[in-house]
Amino acid sequence: MIYMIFLSFLALNLAGQEKIEFDSTETVYVSTKDKAVYKGRITNQSDERISLQTEKFGQLKINRDDIREIEHDNGQSIKNGKIWHEHIYASQYILTGNAIPLKKGQGYYNNIWIFSNSLAYGITDNFSIGTGILPIIDFQNGIALPFWFSAKYSFPNKGKNIYFSIGATGLKLFNVDMPVLGALYGATTFGDKNLNLTLGLGVPYQQGYGLVKYPLGKISGAVRISKSTYFTVEGFIAGINPIENQEFGEGMLLTIGGKTGSKNISFNYGAILAMDFAYPSFIVGVPILGVTIPFGNK
Repeated sequence: MIYMIFLSFLALNLAGQEKIEFDSTETVYVSTKDKAVYKGRITNQSDERISLQTEKFGQLKINRDDIREIEHDNGQSIKNGKIWHEHIYASQYILTGNAIPLKKGQGYYNNIWIFSNSLAYGITDNFSIGTGILPIIDFQNGIALPFWFSAKYSFPNKGKNIYFSIGATGLKLFNVDMPVLGALYGATTFGDKNLNLTLGLGVPYQQGYGLVKYPLGKISGAVRISKSTYFTVEGFIAGINPIENQEFGEGMLLTIGGKTGSKNISFNYGAILAMDFAYPSFIVGVPILGVTIPFGNK
């Protein structure tokens, strides 16, 4: 009996030591226990060591006992000796997104102040949809339920780090006698998920009225300042009409904030600042606190 138990533990131990085979054409990241990170292709592997072909250091032989982790190349980069994972939620600023697409099967859940809940999901590598709801309490008329749906198509990246997208969104308030609202928009993003600038233009829509005459402008950006933190800024200008009224716009909405987390979760924070150009000294500020949780293919 004791002999059988010993053989069982031995079999489990040998199974745990079984090496994982890697394709020699696949790029991987090898993290060692001394906190070094190497990028390359595993050209040979045995029970004791692996051979890693790198561009910077040539052929490296690394003992398996010295390896902490081996990761497949999924868009990561190495900064200051650390792996910066590509975050799905980098396609989203605090309130709106950019032209960088979600890949097929990628999605995320976004929450702001508990009440605002939204989802986004990549149907293909270039087409994604989103939906959300935000309960609003009106002490006279009860609870209003704004529900919105959006769709975005990002054109294949023709240039280096230049993305174009078009999209539409619609909003309906339930329990309130109010027409359907929406917008058609286009955006261009320069950069990548770690550093980008987005310029956009949208035309609002109102049921029974049609497209609004004057568009809504947007300029947004994000910079990744560490492995886990992004700094973001969004600016929206309403009623752009420099020809007839000789004015740049009617008002501006500005968000300043950040996103801190990992590839599995992001904590979002910042403030919304609103200003009416007719009263430029009057600024209203509202704090933002939320969370984004990716799901699907990461």
